Amino acid sequence: MNQLSLKTILVFTVVQAFCSDLKLLASSPAANLPVVTRSSKNNLPANLLEEAKKSKVSILKPLPADLNVLYQNYPAGATFFPDHADLALKFDTMITAIKKNPRVIEFFRKVHINALNQLYEHLMKIYLNFNLTNPGCNQTTQEPTADVTAYLNDETTYATNKKKLLINHFVNLIQEQFGAAVVSYVTTTPPDMAVSLGKMFITNDQGIDLKAFAQPQTNAKIIAEQAEYIQFLQKYIDFFQAYTSYLGQSDALGINQYYVMANKISKLPITASIKPSMFFYNTESMRSIQFIPGVAATLPEKSQLIPWAPSIVSAATKNTTENGHAVAYFKDASGNKTPSLQQAKSLFLLIETGPSLFEEELLAQPAWLNTKEGSIRILQGCLGNFTALVGTGIIDETLEKIIQKASPSAVQTPSQPATAAVAVKKK
Repeated sequence: MNQLSLKTILVFTVVQAFCSDLKLLASSPAANLPVVTRSSKNNLPANLLEEAKKSKVSILKPLPADLNVLYQNYPAGATFFPDHADLALKFDTMITAIKKNPRVIEFFRKVHINALNQLYEHLMKIYLNFNLTNPGCNQTTQEPTADVTAYLNDETTYATNKKKLLINHFVNLIQEQFGAAVVSYVTTTPPDMAVSLGKMFITNDQGIDLKAFAQPQTNAKIIAEQAEYIQFLQKYIDFFQAYTSYLGQSDALGINQYYVMANKISKLPITASIKPSMFFYNTESMRSIQFIPGVAATLPEKSQLIPWAPSIVSAATKNTTENGHAVAYFKDASGNKTPSLQQAKSLFLLIETGPSLFEEELLAQPAWLNTKEGSIRILQGCLGNFTALVGTGIIDETLEKIIQKASPSAVQTPSQPATAAVAVKKK
């Protein structure tokens, strides 16, 4: 089954699900609507999933006709990096390895797109929490009060609005990077649907199994087969590590050098003609690449971490309901709902989305967002350096193990302690 047929299946699924959900919506109160999460809403129905498994459907595996085309028309690295011989060499090494063994394409695509998707989901949880945190309002009812004193005190303590700007740019960037990657795999994908369709593509991908690369192997043949993929991933990571390191290097005007290089690449005529695209530098991405390091450098050194949105904490504590369903709830360490803030390890919001109830976890501010170095680290992850995500709790165990196999020196950083998440702003 080819890439186009997978897309047809998924679009059909969306239409089919929408029609059935309309019937359900017409006959069911909100409390009885199905609950979906950011991941589960992309699952195929059982019958189509079984068909996808049998056919090993994947948009990541190049079609046979494309194997001798993809990456073949790439210019030398010096075209993109004329002033950085080290980057040009690492780029050439990576592209040459792809040309010699196009079988690695599906593998590194799956690592890349899954890392982007998991980072996307993580950032969205922070984004939602931040945008439900409104300094200057009544933090229990969210009534607009125009309390300037409260607003200024909050900004002094938490720098909430500056951090909101940062996380908004992170979300814009990861959406653009994820969507553009999907379009590069299936060029017929409408750009405005790339994120939503892409998530269905990846959730239901039945191609290469990454778990096999993360598990210990004793079979010599399997070890040898996997070695060529891991060795290529090392070259892939090596290039992106070196390239994104320039995010931390600024000129006299404070403009990071990655932005300078990316801006030049985006204006090269050859960039638009290479197949497939590797650099995704539209206006939105370029704005975020320039903005994030600069603004992160202006954060107060000792600003406190922004906790869960007080209004949602209040709703979960009081078991507030709307149309028969809870508005928000806590879950304990075992994943069970609890009314106790003291036992809470996570906080969820339940939103009516027409045909279903959408459950989304809210994340308090992670420690990395308090420093320029932390923001640059996550920015590197958005732009292809997945070693920057190891140890952050953002990507799953499978990806971490594969990345560490390819880059054993990947830095381990403990995840943020849960106690920071349950703190509540003082009124």
